[in-house]
Amino acid sequence: PGFYYWDNTTSAWIPIGNNSNLGWNLTGNTGTNPSVNFIGTMDAQDLVFKRNNVISGKISTFNTSLGFSSLLTNSSGSTAFGYTALQLNSGNNNSGFGNQVLRSVGTGGFNSGFGANTMRNITSGTNNTGMGFEALLANTEGNYNTAVGSEADVAANNLSNTTAIGANAQVGASNSMVLGSINGVNGATADVNVGIGTTTPQDKLHVVGNIRMADGNEAAGRIMVSDANGTASWEDVSVASGWGLIGNTGTNPSTNFIGTTDNQDVIFKRNNRLAGRIGNGVSQLRTSFGDNAASSLTSGTSISAFGVNALEENTTGGQNNAFGSAALRFNTSGTGNSAFGNSALIANISGNANAAFGTQALQSNRASMNA
Repeated sequence: PGFYYWDNTTSAWIPIGNNSNLGWNLTGNTGTNPSVNFIGTMDAQDLVFKRNNVISGKISTFNTSLGFSSLLTNSSGSTAFGYTALQLNSGNNNSGFGNQVLRSVGTGGFNSGFGANTMRNITSGTNNTGMGFEALLANTEGNYNTAVGSEADVAANNLSNTTAIGANAQVGASNSMVLGSINGVNGATADVNVGIGTTTPQDKLHVVGNIRMADGNEAAGRIMVSDANGTASWEDVSVASGWGLIGNTGTNPSTNFIGTTDNQDVIFKRNNRLAGRIGNGVSQLRTSFGDNAASSLTSGTSISAFGVNALEENTTGGQNNAFGSAALRFNTSGTGNSAFGNSALIANISGNANAAFGTQALQSNRASMNA
């Protein structure tokens, strides 16, 4: 109501007299006072903004929205900012910032989303948090989920208590956390390494510094072992799946042994020197036991040496048998010799088919076919 005149400059009707300062002009106002002039209501009614006659903003007692077709339904405690943000919301205490964020949320409440399309498909899920482009896009019914990163998501629509951190990270089981992307999963094109104490991790988990694992079995001197699935635990050395430095208890001789389960020799060492070998046809039938016994073998076959330095220098000699400390010690190429006793045939180098029985028997012999 009131009197107006036409203004050709602005192509608008301008109010005359007392009506000239009663509203906000389409082209703006001058001389306003922010302490008394405002856009809003003076009673307990919502302030509504519209575009093309569609609600595009609302300030109410408990809800706030700004964006075309955002937060169309009156609920309680919700905030929406962005195109169709919380458009179908009927739940309480939802917060969304971004294009189509939380667009389909129905009865779900206490959800927070930041980023375009974040949680766009959620309907009844509650207490979810998504941050990043299309974060938690697959979730519709799950509760207490968290996703941080562009397209960080869950693998199913109804998981609960999950966390996915990093671009394209995806978590596939409830009560689980995933750090970083996996190449080929959820659109990821690279595997992520996680670093603790380093800015340049080189492996899936790269820790610089001490680590602590407490499973209730930790104690001084225990070792970490794993089961067939790779699950680690602390165990006493004596009960771990190995032979302890101070012995083992509870072993079963029908199943527990020292040796190999494939066709490889068993080797013993003392002070990092050969002290024993159990071989077979693959290893030229070589058997030895004793510090440095038969330690120089190259091509000699069918060798049996028992005792410290027995057949120590033997390289190519074959079919030799030495029992006793230093028996046949310096034999190198002699074949078919048998020595039994301390230093028996000790000096023999290339003599063949000798047999000596007793301490120092034939100790100076270097010829062949002596007994």
